Amino acid sequence: NGLGLAYMRLHQYEQAIHALRRCLHFDLLYAEAYYNLAQVYQKQGEQDAAQAATQAFERVNTYSQDVLWCRTVLDGNPHDALARFKLGIIYTKLGIPAKAAIEFQHSLSINPASVQAWHNLGSAYTRLKRPDEAIAAYRQAVELDKEYTLSWYNLGSTYFLINDLPQAQSAFEQVLELDPKYLDAHHGLG
Repeated sequence: NGLGLAYMRLHQYEQAIHALRRCLHFDLLYAEAYYNLAQVYQKQGEQDAAQAATQAFERVNTYSQDVLWCRTVLDGNPHDALARFKLGIIYTKLGIPAKAAIEFQHSLSINPASVQAWHNLGSAYTRLKRPDEAIAAYRQAVELDKEYTLSWYNLGSTYFLINDLPQAQSAFEQVLELDPKYLDAHHGLG
């Protein structure tokens, strides 16, 4: 980020863009780099790129306090499962499932009994179009908590996506056994 700012002050905008993008390559949660990138694009008259970078800044900046908390915790203890889990949630909310999956994996390597981390890992894999891994993660979640209806439902939906209809039906039936009013599970069976 500092190098990008230096290039921007020298009016070397292409180098500034390169430096700021490189910064973001290493840290997608560095809000200030998005802001500076927007400024460079604005100076170059690239309004669409400036607007996209500004929107990215606004999205990431929304979570800046949470990111700061996670990083502060991880600086003191890189093996803090909750901080890793929270980073996974932030990446999920920002629509970055590959990074979310990495953080959920880190969290699970520390605390393999976290039902929510298994569930969210399954969701990340689903977004990454990796259904076999999603199924394995959802299966682990329901193994740990047999009454976790959302994981049962997502398991059924994932089976449905890969056209394994008997397994999908079984999972949807499990949802309805736990919660007979779960409408999406009724639709899954319909």
